[in-house]
Amino acid sequence: MVFSSYDFLLGFLPLTLIGFYALRAAGMRRLSVSFLLLASLAFYGVWSLWHLALLIISIAGNYFCGRYAASSAPDAARKTAMIAGVAANLLLIFWFKYLGFAGSNFAALLGVTFAVLSEQEQRIAVNERDHAQALYIAEAAVCVARTWFQDPSSSNA
Repeated sequence: MVFSSYDFLLGFLPLTLIGFYALRAAGMRRLSVSFLLLASLAFYGVWSLWHLALLIISIAGNYFCGRYAASSAPDAARKTAMIAGVAANLLLIFWFKYLGFAGSNFAALLGVTFAVLSEQEQRIAVNERDHAQALYIAEAAVCVARTWFQDPSSSNA
């Protein structure tokens, strides 16, 4: 399902908006945010279950790295957790977005024919599409986590 498809525009989007705002109107702010997170994961899961699992693992890893970096642990350990989290995210971005480009250029330098890499590059193109959606979902998950774990006395909504 893509954002411009009828399934999304006439089915998924209206149902998600109705569910989200109905829960908000009923005063269930935290549940509405959880509903939005689950709807986002369902949307992504329709695209690729393998990448959904990868996304969930990435979200969990980012969450725990962030929690540890914000803890009262020694500064060196907190810094290491933050660097590890950023490095893992950069590695995932490189793998799904730039590996095909780097591989093609490296192969061209070595004189490897394009036919050898064509299957790999097709997989990379699919991964690039999936990564764009994963990034969107990951950003939504960060917003959900911020909303969910913020101090209720500082809430604006």
